[in-house]
This record gives sequence, structure tokens and C-alpha cells, in this order.
Amino acid sequence: MTYFATKMVARDGLKVAISGQGADELFGGYKRYLQSFIDGTLNYDLMVGMSNMYHVNLERDDACSMLNGVELRLPFLDKKLVELVLNIPDNKKIVSMHDDMRKSILRKLAFEEGLDYEIAYRPKKAAQYGTGIDKILRKKIIKDTDISQYL
Repeated sequence: MTYFATKMVARDGLKVAISGQGADELFGGYKRYLQSFIDGTLNYDLMVGMSNMYHVNLERDDACSMLNGVELRLPFLDKKLVELVLNIPDNKKIVSMHDDMRKSILRKLAFEEGLDYEIAYRPKKAAQYGTGIDKILRKKIIKDTDISQYL
């Protein structure tokens, strides 16, 4: 997804894009973190997730974006923000073991800053599905791209 999204960014003449990488790892966004919350290990597991991001997501996204000449900026991985958030109590990130929304702090902040309630508190979906970018990529970009050169 990053490759095709940054290809669109590059077509618009932009050289820098902002990525939300790190938000799920910092604020307990993935469903697997519900069990960590129940076990009382949420902040520990978030730290483990943060430390593993480099090899899983960041290398891949950086390589994909740079193929299009686009630099990704990662505001959720700012050192001061990471240190601050990892010291916030678990129950502020996930409010209960039935918290299907997760990332409570971000949702509340977004709503308080003016984002419509329906958007701030909509159910969590992977970005490519929640934004509809998957449909755009399949219809507009992948259709016109010879992917054999990438295989």
C-alpha cells in the first residue's frame, strides 16, 4: 500500500508525506493488545512492539516510499512523544477488556479538536480498508501497472 500511495503523492509533485506508523504500537491499537491489557502487560508489550517495528514495517515503508522519491515523516515516532506515551497508564490507552475501538486517547483528542464524532469513534479498520484506498489502488493504479517487474 505504501508504494502505491507514495506513487500518487509523487504524481502530485510532493516529496514528503506523513505516515501514521507507530500509533497502533504506542496506543494499543491492535486487537492483540486487548489480551495484554487483561494480563497487565500492555505497556511492556507496546515497548516490544515499538522495538520490532523497524524490521517489520519501517524498513518496508521506507524502501517503498523512496522508490517513488518520497520521504516519509513519522510524527508518532518522535522520541519525546514515545517516551511520554509509554509512561501513560494502560487504562488510558485501552479503557476495558471490551474496548473494540482502542486508541482511546487519540480518539478523544481528535474529537475534542473538532473531528466529527462519527469519524473519531468509528470502528477500527486497517487503513487501506477504512480509507477506501484499497479500492482506489486496485481500480486506478494496479490496473495500469505491470507488476511483473516487481515480482
